[in-house]
Amino acid sequence: MNTTEQFRRVLILTVGTIEIVALRVVFEVEKDLTGKPNKARFDIYGLNESHRYALESSKSVPVQCEAGYVDGMSVIFLGKLRAGASYRDGASWVTQLSAGDGAEEVKSSRVNVSIAPGTTTDQVLRQVAEALGVKPGNLKDTFAMIKADWKAGGNMFPNGTVITGSAAREMTNVCRSLGLDWTIHNGELQIQERGKTLGSQAILLNKTTGMINTPELDAKGVLRVDCLMQPDVFPGRLLVVDSYRVKGQFRIEKTTHRGDNFGGDWTISIEAKRY
Repeated sequence: MNTTEQFRRVLILTVGTIEIVALRVVFEVEKDLTGKPNKARFDIYGLNESHRYALESSKSVPVQCEAGYVDGMSVIFLGKLRAGASYRDGASWVTQLSAGDGAEEVKSSRVNVSIAPGTTTDQVLRQVAEALGVKPGNLKDTFAMIKADWKAGGNMFPNGTVITGSAAREMTNVCRSLGLDWTIHNGELQIQERGKTLGSQAILLNKTTGMINTPELDAKGVLRVDCLMQPDVFPGRLLVVDSYRVKGQFRIEKTTHRGDNFGGDWTISIEAKRY
């Protein structure tokens, strides 16, 4: 990558009340559609002693990372701090942070609701989703989709029942019965029809839009390709690949954002399936 592209990089990392803009930050953010919490790691170089102490002694404070270029950036991670520690790297201090997106909610949220006979599926989904304790995301759109489908719009439990236990587990059970997948993306609930994509606009990937290696497509239709950092590339989106060896539509299953705002990586590794 040339020096002009390095100069145009922008990164804003906010941890609690501490905003980091001018320091070197090396990061890796992993997201997928499995329902497991997304995770991130940040190595911050040159924090002063008071900020190092604050981050090492804090837990569960908000962590937000915005990254991109001066003419376009987006939030690539929004979650909570899990742990922080500092170590020496030559003359510099490096503070390493680990964070999770929805990790606390998935681990600790519980649901305990009585479902009356005749309760519709969208009402059941609402109660379980609310128990997760995250922002509703596209839950309202999901309700509309369920009501539009007469098969799913009926009663999941015509005789009533009690739903109790892990809210994440019960969310998986309810969504599976409705043909849906769910995950937490940047602190918000993200629900989509199984095997379908999110949004109406596809991401076009070719040499002129940031593709930086030759796409690899295996016999099972799984695509692996890297691109330059760009906004709104995350699991669930529709990807259109246009290269000499591979052409077609794919659903993004996993993304790994890797970056160093002082040079080196500034890329997204994508794993997708033929759509």
